Amino acid sequence: MVSEIGVKPEGTDKTAIIHGVGGAEIVFTKWFDSVSLGDWFVKSCKIEIGVMDYGIDIQGIIGFDFLRAAKLVIDTDKMLVYSSK
Repeated sequence: MVSEIGVKPEGTDKTAIIHGVGGAEIVFTKWFDSVSLGDWFVKSCKIEIGVMDYGIDIQGIIGFDFLRAAKLVIDTDKMLVYSSK
């Protein structure tokens, strides 16, 4: 999906093996001037890009680094995300 917006691995990109609930995956890292999610945005944000094949339709995972930088709060009772600003 990211190739549709012109994001592709380049020789200068760093790669890593990340581990999570879905197991281990190889990702490449890109720095973006900014990343937005609806009305929220973060300047100078690092994104790890890889294939996510978990057997469900998923386009991405929002990481803690983004949530913290955007000062977002997750209300699990109401299933809402809102700004703490």
